[in-house]
Order: sequence, then structure tokens, then C-alpha cells
Amino acid sequence: NGHEAIRAWAVREVIGSGQTFRHRKILESSEGYAKTEVNWLTWVVHYSYWWDEDGKITRMSLQYAD
Repeated sequence: NGHEAIRAWAVREVIGSGQTFRHRKILESSEGYAKTEVNWLTWVVHYSYWWDEDGKITRMSLQYAD
């Protein structure tokens, strides 16, 4: 599902480098989409994910929070 796909990506791309990645909250969500607020290193960032019916992430947007 989407949650598992996001976790796998985070382990592979962010956490695997030994850095801190902490979910703060879900800002928006709908079918096949979620926008989250995340602590990464010393920053607060917004990660948006879109996934297909198989739970595979098809698109991501990684933005610094305001």
C-alpha cells in the first residue's frame, strides 16, 4: 500500500544515510495522495506523495516548509 511504499523509499533514500527522518503530521490526504510534514535533519519539510492502485509511488514533491 502507499504507506509501505513511502516507508521503503524513506529507508532507501533518507534514513539509510544515517540521518533522522521523523513524521510530524499528515497535512492533506485523499485517494492515492498524501501531503505530510516531516522533520529531516534540522529542517521541517513537506513531502507530497501520489501512488497508484498497487501502492507504488508514482510521483513525489519534496519541499521545505514555510
